[in-house]
Amino acid sequence: MNKFSLKPINSEKGISLIEILVSIVLLSIIVVSFLTMFVQSAKTNKVSEDTLVATYIAQDTMECIYNSSKTTSFNSDEVKKDCGGDDITISIEKNTDYDDLYKVLVEVRNRSTDRKEAQMETLLTWKQ
Repeated sequence: MNKFSLKPINSEKGISLIEILVSIVLLSIIVVSFLTMFVQSAKTNKVSEDTLVATYIAQDTMECIYNSSKTTSFNSDEVKKDCGGDDITISIEKNTDYDDLYKVLVEVRNRSTDRKEAQMETLLTWKQ
């Protein structure tokens, strides 16, 4: 007689329906949790991308205003026309502490939601 013969330990011959259902439910819970994580990650990436683009727009606008301050005499309306855009708000005010400084504020807003995406602020001297 072969002493290495395989004998069943108990009389069960397969997987029951309950075991299959339990494994499917567990796998579904794991998959759903990963899917919600991926959806949230995609939303966060979109918001980050919008903020980054708005920051680049604000930086470009601020560089345009800086260039105007070094090449032309002060004219707030002219600067806003040359450097502004539809979703860019430019505010230029004379600094109360120093006569030769101007406070420049650039805001970039989302057109559809009117939410502020980026803001930059600086003090500039203007060519006389």
